[in-house]
Amino acid sequence: MHLDAIDSPSPNGQFSAIAITSANAIRALTSPIPKKWLKLPLFVPGTATKNAAREAGFLKIDASGENAVGVALALAHHLPPKSHILYICAQTVAHDLRSILEPHDIACTNWVVYRAQELEQFSTQLETMFQQGAIDIVRLYSPRTAQTFARLWQSMAGSVQLPTFHVLSDQIRQALPPSWNETVVVAKKPNEAAMRALLNH
Repeated sequence: MHLDAIDSPSPNGQFSAIAITSANAIRALTSPIPKKWLKLPLFVPGTATKNAAREAGFLKIDASGENAVGVALALAHHLPPKSHILYICAQTVAHDLRSILEPHDIACTNWVVYRAQELEQFSTQLETMFQQGAIDIVRLYSPRTAQTFARLWQSMAGSVQLPTFHVLSDQIRQALPPSWNETVVVAKKPNEAAMRALLNH
């Protein structure tokens, strides 16, 4: 995936909390985060996004949700009805927080700060590394990334041995070709700690 920042002004409104489901959203911000927002509760999944949020200056970070759905459920658990959430996100997201939060009477405003565009091919360097067997493990964190990787892999010329795939969830495994199943290892939990644990086996 190639990430393009979108220069969009920060939304107006009074927010009860902020949600960010990818560290990419924090890295893509082109506008300074208003200081008053840094004091709001921030809900994120996983260590990587938590660390990026801390570096950006957020003070109250809840990382109890293991993925985007977990973040939405954490918001619903901790916030009262009629709350208003700011979701800093990509143009295309795997899970629509607004639809998950709506039954809990929690409003959600999306602030789109980047788009993820699919690559047309691997770089020459990366393709050479795959062909030489120099990459043993590929880590995949979303079904869309898995589908893109499979497309790019199948477009490579010649017969190349598959690496081992470490994937965050069974949904991501299902996004890969069924013939690759023997090379796929699914994390026990959909979080970064479980993904790191796979490296020790």
